[in-house]
Amino acid sequence: TVLIDDKSIWKRAIVKSVENNSYTTWLIDYGVTYISNKLYQLSKEFQHQPAFAKQAALNDVVNVKLVLGGVKIEVASTKEFCCGTVKRAKEEIDRAHSIFFDCLIERNNIHLGEVTIIDSNNRLYDLAQLLVEEHNLTYNKELFDEGNCC
Repeated sequence: TVLIDDKSIWKRAIVKSVENNSYTTWLIDYGVTYISNKLYQLSKEFQHQPAFAKQAALNDVVNVKLVLGGVKIEVASTKEFCCGTVKRAKEEIDRAHSIFFDCLIERNNIHLGEVTIIDSNNRLYDLAQLLVEEHNLTYNKELFDEGNCC
């Protein structure tokens, strides 16, 4: 656990990856990813304090990508990150009246589960199922289990 300085506010972070002089971190008390070019040492007394936020992911789903074959376009499952799918999920979350997360399992301090949304018309739906129906995601437990998230 390290510290980052975000607009003169100290925040606890876990380093997820390093590229050149850029650190991709997870702000453990805010539940978001943050990119910083400087890290600071966190005092030992604060390293074991419980986090205010937990990282979570939809369970057993992976992204879908279109692959150009010899004659046709094929659909394939992928572990690769897809900005379009994340954008689509954020659109649904932003429009939601209420959001519920049901944690099914915890792996490597990441909560895996289902997101249920209630919209402004009191319609209840599963976010992963909606994204599967729109062909943004697909259920693929084997590929999910070998993915990088957990």
